[in-house]
Amino acid sequence: MGDARMVVFVERVSEQTDWHRETTGFPDNSLPPRRSDPRQADPDHADLNQADLSRKSVPSIAASPRDAARNHRMALLSRIVAREILPRLAQARRVDPGNGQPVRVRQTTTMVDTGELVRLLLADGPSDSSVFVESLLLRGATPEALYMGILSDAARWLGLMWEEDRCDFAQVTIGLGRLQQAARLLSPRFQAVSVARGDGRCLLLMPAPGDQHTFGLLILGEFFQRAGWRVQGGPKSGGPKSGGPNSGGTNAEELVRRTWFDVAGFSIGSERLLDDLAETIRRVRLASCNRGMGVMVGGPLFQQRPDLVARAGADAMAADAPEAVRLASEMAARQASRDGQTYGQT
Repeated sequence: MGDARMVVFVERVSEQTDWHRETTGFPDNSLPPRRSDPRQADPDHADLNQADLSRKSVPSIAASPRDAARNHRMALLSRIVAREILPRLAQARRVDPGNGQPVRVRQTTTMVDTGELVRLLLADGPSDSSVFVESLLLRGATPEALYMGILSDAARWLGLMWEEDRCDFAQVTIGLGRLQQAARLLSPRFQAVSVARGDGRCLLLMPAPGDQHTFGLLILGEFFQRAGWRVQGGPKSGGPKSGGPNSGGTNAEELVRRTWFDVAGFSIGSERLLDDLAETIRRVRLASCNRGMGVMVGGPLFQQRPDLVARAGADAMAADAPEAVRLASEMAARQASRDGQTYGQT
């Protein structure tokens, strides 16, 4: 979506009094009262809330319940623009450092589609969310475009609604479960063009301890597997003392002690988890049988605060899945060069 069309869409959405009900399934009169201090409402994004307060474009809450509901929708829309639309516009202008050409992912979905998917994910009873994703494929969307576009956007939207108290933990859990099911349905098509590698590159994927924002790890694992990497860990393996379904029920320290991992990747969604993540990375490095193992981090937090990468003890930060594969491949190639091995290029 171009900049001009994006602006028109945002203005149009902000004028629709039924926008919140239509896209989330919740009526206006179900909106919770606004907390007195927005920074308490979202302690993990205090800077963003403070910035929102300073913008004159976000109106103050009026006495009328209808005006209050509209102002609340405007505040939510402002945050969606800041956390979803603007990063995607920036990504659309990324260039490939190898040839200097723009990197573009085929775009065949809209924000309206994202709203419809979120509505289906939160629907009572059986959901048609997977059927809806299949319909997007019939419209011409590729699995890669869906992974990096509407599915990731829907996961962020669910997280935002949880932070805004628009839905409870059970609703978000069910919604994310349905979203993961839809993502796995795309996997056979996505992996149909996977690369067969003979160098045995292996990746460990872990969320920060206690982090609930783990859908991105599922997407990341799909991209690495398609690039020929062996992947262990994933969304369910939270921290150095917890294992997931792909980790054999063991913790991260035991995994890296007995298995050679070229790179370990960690995701985080909240700055309050940063110290725990730094401790996890420190302990995993010490336990690893590969003393030169690369460590990479990702998530919205590091995109907003790249200075936190060093504080976490990581070597690099990736903005999206393709960049993560490229950075990990470079790390593995550098290590192979030092060890006198020969790795092919991804």
